[in-house]
Amino acid sequence: MTIHEPVTLATDYLLAAVAVGLAGRLHRRVSPAQRAARWWVWTFALIATSAFVGGSYHGFAPNLPAGVLELWWLVTLWLVSFISAAMATSWLHEVIHPAWRQTCLVLVVVRLLAFAAFAANRPQFSVVILDYGSSLLLWLGAAFILRRGWSGWMFAAIALSVVAALVQQLHLAPSVHFNHNDLYHVIQALGLAAFYRAALRLAPTPSSL
Repeated sequence: MTIHEPVTLATDYLLAAVAVGLAGRLHRRVSPAQRAARWWVWTFALIATSAFVGGSYHGFAPNLPAGVLELWWLVTLWLVSFISAAMATSWLHEVIHPAWRQTCLVLVVVRLLAFAAFAANRPQFSVVILDYGSSLLLWLGAAFILRRGWSGWMFAAIALSVVAALVQQLHLAPSVHFNHNDLYHVIQALGLAAFYRAALRLAPTPSSL
């Protein structure tokens, strides 16, 4: 079987390995009471799954029939929407008063379903970047307004995520042998490290119990 885009496959697998490692470390270091941080464990696990599926798509999907190819790509997009939903759920545990959390969780689910349906009708990466970006905006606003111990790392993580998205969408590549997707994965890995540092600092507070 031919391996297509081997560097993209390798950098996606590297991103998956980084995400798995961070999920494991965070799971060991935070308590069950730190529900916002626990949802970042799920976020990292979903990122790892998405990177593995996406990397496999770039590497092996062109060998398969068109129908399988389309479904594989759609699953990759849907995983990004689940990542966005996990990030938003973490945010609501950190920011939203307990009395409003159930309502906000329903909104998160509705948004997840809406973006999943949109991606099914328009299976482009820009669609899920919009979904992912909306969750980043939630965290950006919280970091700016609340100014908690995690804010600095969250600013850094979001900045790296924005740079990665611009690289991917503008097809900025340092060489023909290391394309925009490859550079996107490397920058995202750095962003994950910053998200991990922020998640470590998410602790139960009167506003997040």
